[in-house]
Amino acid sequence: MIRQNAQGGRKKLRPARGWCPPPPLPPPLPPPPLTAPERFPNGMFTENRLGSMEAGSITLTITSEAYSNGNYSMFNIGDPIIVATGGEVGAGIFGTVGVGGVYVAVPDGNYYNSMQNPVALRTTILDVSPDGKVLTLADPAVVATTDAEVWFNNQPIIQGLHVIPHAPGWVETFPEGTFGIGDSIGTIALSAGWIIQGAGKNLTKFKWPMGCAGVFFTSQSNGIELSDFSMIGNVEEGRFGRKDSEYQAGIILIATADAIVHDVAIHDVFVKAVWAQGGGSDNCVVTDCEVFLHAQQRNYLAQWFFGVNDSIGGTFTRCTVDSDFLQAGYETFRSDGVSFIDCVSRNGIVSSNTSGNFAFTNFDITIEAMSQPFEPSDSPYHHLSKAVDINANIDPGSPLLAFGGTITNMTLTIQGYMNSNNEVHKGMVVNVDNPNVVITGGTVTYTSPSLAGKDNGCIGLNSTGLNTDVTGLTVVGNSRDVFDFNISVIDGTVTSCVATLINCVGPNCVLT
Repeated sequence: MIRQNAQGGRKKLRPARGWCPPPPLPPPLPPPPLTAPERFPNGMFTENRLGSMEAGSITLTITSEAYSNGNYSMFNIGDPIIVATGGEVGAGIFGTVGVGGVYVAVPDGNYYNSMQNPVALRTTILDVSPDGKVLTLADPAVVATTDAEVWFNNQPIIQGLHVIPHAPGWVETFPEGTFGIGDSIGTIALSAGWIIQGAGKNLTKFKWPMGCAGVFFTSQSNGIELSDFSMIGNVEEGRFGRKDSEYQAGIILIATADAIVHDVAIHDVFVKAVWAQGGGSDNCVVTDCEVFLHAQQRNYLAQWFFGVNDSIGGTFTRCTVDSDFLQAGYETFRSDGVSFIDCVSRNGIVSSNTSGNFAFTNFDITIEAMSQPFEPSDSPYHHLSKAVDINANIDPGSPLLAFGGTITNMTLTIQGYMNSNNEVHKGMVVNVDNPNVVITGGTVTYTSPSLAGKDNGCIGLNSTGLNTDVTGLTVVGNSRDVFDFNISVIDGTVTSCVATLINCVGPNCVLT
């Protein structure tokens, strides 16, 4: 240490008497030894390594470091495995060739059918070297791959468990861990009332490696109960698994009455986190389920994430759509008596399509600014779309529509322009073919109150349906002009509502 003395000279400071330098830091601890995974009694296995293959070769060389037991992998002869896409020259990007080849769709104007899609190599092990480093596979690599993820494929194991007859009430519990899945799992139950559960929503995880796809669970078993696990898809921007014409999905209940689904998390799929499908999927109960999405859909796939079609009853409670971009979130489709209670949505829109006796209660929806940076050609979430869309698109003459529905204590927040064209998302819209809708309480808030979009300003509610009853609704935000109402009702009653501009001028509309 040096300082300036009074005469302008430089003087070296000496350490204080008794001072000694601190001891050197100890070297970092070596990483803990890698412990090899063990197979569970039911045959499931979490094994996941990295490996490389040459084009046309059936030899897979493990490139991960060895386990503490000296083995490079714990795979056995006869194991079903997945060599994921991502290690090829094309990196598994849409339009390139995968280690397992490609899925070629028929071009039809749909972005997802516009190019070939790389697929993983799903095969079986014929031989294993003594140290587990070199695997001989039943099928060759179509192209070379380096340091690709290599997973044990648990799909055949789980599928096999579901074709064994069991009495009603049989319980299947999946262990804790992350399990590779290479294809759809069909739960074609031979008896009703099965209980299929994991160790916990964040403890038991089923993962589709890149280049794999399918529907995680399909059920045709009345009274089935599914709970306490996560399903991890692989839909990313520019990379995703496709299988034939299927789009990755979570849980689909097909003609399955009285199903119970709770405490399930779905990540990065195309459609249908939990969906009750087809005639007979009545009275499903879905509670505390979540879907997390990180890629924008390039086309409307005509399928939503939570909901019901062509059924009677159904309740979705405390479910969550959490998406980085606008998505088709919750819908009741051509159904009677479906309720959504205490649900949350970030960038997931809500719809009742040709349904009656619907109920959206205590919903909390946030539409973020720039949540639709580009507009798919056939998207329902385009610049004229609505956060809450009560419509009769599929059948304006359906008798279900006369039963109407309720929207109670809806909290809807629209945070800004949805894209760089300064377009503004509408709030709630009730179609002309949807009578007898009752809207009670709630708030629609435009966080930038002076938004003046290309086509509309801050529209909290626009109803052209007959006998719309609105009570206690508040809309925060300005109208773009005197014809751009915050609340507009043509037929019905508007009572104790708060907004800058309210339109209730139809011959059968009463404003109080």
